[in-house]
Amino acid sequence: MLHKVDLRLQLLIGMMIYAACMYLAQFPSSFEGFAFFYSFGCGVGMGIVYFLPVLAAWSYLPHIRPICAGTILSWFSLSGIGYAELAIKTLNPNNEKSPILIKSG
Repeated sequence: MLHKVDLRLQLLIGMMIYAACMYLAQFPSSFEGFAFFYSFGCGVGMGIVYFLPVLAAWSYLPHIRPICAGTILSWFSLSGIGYAELAIKTLNPNNEKSPILIKSG
């Protein structure tokens, strides 16, 4: 799909799939339905847009392709780790236990 469809259209398609599946993940009453939308659907959407920054960097810096790919994909992973830590520090700064008790699930 990389060279057959315009990159902006690929970005739009991947973003729409990701956003739609993220929205639909709140409605299933079973864990299997939630896991399908959240993991499979969002994974397909993210997979469509995952390689686009690397392709753009390769077109501008063709002589150092391994460095471009490694740098971009490393920061892609590290940003997820960083935002997870930021969310934990923002949402629960004192590490308090939840008052909600789960009986089954």
